[in-house]
Amino acid sequence: MGLCIRFYLFAEDGLQSISQRVMIGLVRGKDAMPQYAGTKQKVADVIIENEGKRPIRIERVQGSFLTFDGKSG
Repeated sequence: MGLCIRFYLFAEDGLQSISQRVMIGLVRGKDAMPQYAGTKQKVADVIIENEGKRPIRIERVQGSFLTFDGKSG
């Protein structure tokens, strides 16, 4: 059994999965999502317990907000 983390952005244009690499880049200011420049978006990180490659249970869900600057998100 193992754990994995998944990130989701709840935008007006629908639910969007965000890779862990992109989320880390957004938090560190190294990546951008220009389509959300100047907005504040709801995000959720979900920790999932897997058995092999099959998800078997949600361990934890935490919500927060990402504030994108007006330049390039």
